[in-house]
Amino acid sequence: MKSTRNDYDTPDEERELILVVEDSEYLNDYISKNLQKNNFDVIQCFSEKEAYRELSKNYFSLVILDLNLEEKSSGMNILHSIRLHSRMIPVIILSSI
Repeated sequence: MKSTRNDYDTPDEERELILVVEDSEYLNDYISKNLQKNNFDVIQCFSEKEAYRELSKNYFSLVILDLNLEEKSSGMNILHSIRLHSRMIPVIILSSI
């Protein structure tokens, strides 16, 4: 997990926090860097376990979620957990299917 908060001009309380859950380091970094360039704060997770830990600690304005994580788990498990705890968080699903 990487926490990548940017240092742009916008005060912290005004920036949106986005969770990116993608096991491909290349894709995770690409998505996160582009979000940061657009003045978002990003927390990167590479596994289901990391995602659950961050979801329990932070409020996110958006979750970008890979359905096909390398683990034996699925992004659908994370999505189900998000929906059980907060129906208000928008989720963008990524899939290479």
